[in-house]
Amino acid sequence: NPHRRVEVVKNWLKLLDHVARCKPTPPTTCPHTQCQGLKDLLVHTRVCSGGSECYTCRPVINLLRAHGRKCQRPRGACAVPGCARFKELYEERRRRAADARHVERIHEEGRVRHQRQLALHRIARLGRGLTEVV
Repeated sequence: NPHRRVEVVKNWLKLLDHVARCKPTPPTTCPHTQCQGLKDLLVHTRVCSGGSECYTCRPVINLLRAHGRKCQRPRGACAVPGCARFKELYEERRRRAADARHVERIHEEGRVRHQRQLALHRIARLGRGLTEVV
C-alpha cells in the first residue's frame, strides 16, 4: 500500500529529527522507545566500511538522503548527520537536471528553427518554379 509506505517514511523522518536533537542527561534516558535504536544505527553507519553495500547501512543512508531532500532548515542549522551533504548532492542533481532541460530546450528550438528555414526554402523554390512556368 503506497499510502502506508509514505506514512512509515514520514514517521521515520520524524524519529530521525528527534534523534538528532535528543540529548538526555544521564542517568535519565529518552522515553521514546526507538530513539536509542536509531542512534545505534547512526553510529554503525558512521563507522561501517560497507557503505551502501551494508544491509544495515543502506536503509539508514536512504533515510538520511530522504531527510536531506526534504529538509527546509538553512545549511548548517540542521542537527541530522549528513544533512548538509545530502542536501548539497540533491541540489546539485536538480541543477544538473535543470541544465540538461535547458540544453534540450535550446536544441529543440534550434531544430524548430532549422525546420522553419527548410520549409521557407522549399516554399521559395516552389515559388520560383511557379514563376518559371508562367
